[in-house]
Amino acid sequence: MSASGSECEGVARPGTFTEDVVVPLIIVHLVAICANIMHMIMLSRMEVLKSAREYRIALYNITINDIIASVLSSLDGVQSILSRYLDPLLVNALVGMVRSPVFMKYLSLLIMVVQRYLAICKPMSYSSHPFIKRIHLVTVFFWMFSLILSCATSMLSDLYCDTDIILYTVITGSACTIITTLLALIWREMRKMESRSSSEQVIQIREAVKYLLALSLTFIACLTPLFLSYILKFSGYDASVFFVISIFTQALYSIMNIITYGLFTKAYRKELMSLFRQTNH
Repeated sequence: MSASGSECEGVARPGTFTEDVVVPLIIVHLVAICANIMHMIMLSRMEVLKSAREYRIALYNITINDIIASVLSSLDGVQSILSRYLDPLLVNALVGMVRSPVFMKYLSLLIMVVQRYLAICKPMSYSSHPFIKRIHLVTVFFWMFSLILSCATSMLSDLYCDTDIILYTVITGSACTIITTLLALIWREMRKMESRSSSEQVIQIREAVKYLLALSLTFIACLTPLFLSYILKFSGYDASVFFVISIFTQALYSIMNIITYGLFTKAYRKELMSLFRQTNH
């Protein structure tokens, strides 16, 4: 379907939101930025993570990505207010930059789930596995892939309305499928481990698995309004309301990641209480 102008029919686009949507959205992003910076500090203080290098890297990657995504999305909100004064090429470039960490947000969760899968289900080959040995390169590759893909979809969406929607659906749908499959295998293996032992290490593994399960469910829940907007759009209905809701739920995902990790990680709650006590003295 060819686009007329820079806006497609049936769904709101970044750069077309009104001030009553943009201002609350920017506030949510600012809260997410502050919360994730605090989260980074907390992760760096946790002794239990210092011996789990790859898992720590994955947690840092998700947190840094959430900060970048919130910063760029806030800039997109400012751009929405000033869009009437911006050149269309600049609008597309900015939208492409914003979508890059959005893609990477879901790929970061995928990296973490794969890392946990190899650690729990393939412990004998874990340290020598190519994915683990090159996890830094995998992360950099996914970042580059996200940047190129987001810029390409932003440019193509000006010519073909549904290009960005189709590619976004394929990426997130594939990520959901792989994550769900791997988590089912991880959960099955964890139940076997619990039947054999109840050591502190097994308890920590269980906490990590529960966190990933909860985070993945949150991930799917936050994407649901977006997928509903796509279904309505392709069915010929106005999907703008669901699209705006999806923008807020995806912004809230950056905050829910922190809440979820705190709920399912005892060491994190303990470190948080310790920090509060030090602050009050």
